[in-house]
Amino acid sequence: MVQLASGSSDKPLRISRIERCSRDYFEQEGPGRRGARFLRLVSEVDRSPWNAEPPPSEQRLIQLFGTPDVVQDLGPSGKWLLYVYDHAGVRDGALFLILTPGRPVVFGYGASKDAFRFFEAGY
Repeated sequence: MVQLASGSSDKPLRISRIERCSRDYFEQEGPGRRGARFLRLVSEVDRSPWNAEPPPSEQRLIQLFGTPDVVQDLGPSGKWLLYVYDHAGVRDGALFLILTPGRPVVFGYGASKDAFRFFEAGY
């Protein structure tokens, strides 16, 4: 983590970038038409130390990304959240977040058609 001149870490700066990206995404795209701004927000959160300790709650992730397209409850093991977005075409990309209690959120990316098959199979 980079130290700023004041001796504080860049975590507050990174969080403000995340907040700006989230606002930009909701103002310009929103959950109904996720695209480039959604991916920028996801990238910012995924590579941020903000995800590490403590990991963000499901509610916090929904505040940032909006309501997921699919939620799979895994009981005490956690949850999977699936977000579909426009990548090379319309709703062809998929982001899945794996939420495990007490651990950082795992970000996975793929094709939406494959992600839906994966969820339908109950993984």
